[in-house]
Amino acid sequence: MSHTRKLFVAILLCTLGVVATTAPAGADVISIPLVTPINFVASGGLLSNLPGPYGEIRVNLLDSTDALITFAGRTVGSNVYRIFMGVNFIYPNSSAFSATDFTTTSTGTGFLTPGPFIALAFGLGGLEIINTSPGFPDEDFLASVDSFTFTLHNFSTPEWATATDVLRFDPLLGFQASRVEIEVTNSPANVANGRILAGFALPPQGPPFIPNAGTLLLLSVGFLLSLALGRRLVTLRRQ
Repeated sequence: MSHTRKLFVAILLCTLGVVATTAPAGADVISIPLVTPINFVASGGLLSNLPGPYGEIRVNLLDSTDALITFAGRTVGSNVYRIFMGVNFIYPNSSAFSATDFTTTSTGTGFLTPGPFIALAFGLGGLEIINTSPGFPDEDFLASVDSFTFTLHNFSTPEWATATDVLRFDPLLGFQASRVEIEVTNSPANVANGRILAGFALPPQGPPFIPNAGTLLLLSVGFLLSLALGRRLVTLRRQ
């Protein structure tokens, strides 16, 4: 076997070892930042006057037919951006789907626990998730949470190959996920502080993709190995 082939085989085996140790099976996650504000003037202020990002939508592909979807707020400076749990929308990349296992997290003081939730299909292939607690919709701020997670199931073909396949573009807005209502309060979050204002936040247009740490490591290792192989080939040709 030539020196070049031996080197190629060694690099290939090394890469496979890195894949096996740093990328667990099924680990495929993307984060879609909520950076585009839509003002709700009646709430008492303009979300666009406050710094973002206002939160994110995470898509964690569990397998080819199931994914965890999380709406998560953020704290930026003294502003706490909480997710309003009333009605939220997404557009699954599927013609037959359902949502189950709704959970919320809230680290604030005095907030209600929203739910139970139901999921309904609506026009243009969207999924509408509704908070059915008796006080809705008059408890917007009280029913806000840090994050909201559910499992999305795909019953159609093609199945999902990557996390970027799970959601499609909003046919009206042109975004990968529909608007999310944000309730703003002061840090630390406490019902007694009251709501500063509310607004809607959307992702940037286009399919944003933020690879997870394992993917970044693999890309880095692959680049370094390719660079090393290229330099070795140049050296061998000069000999």
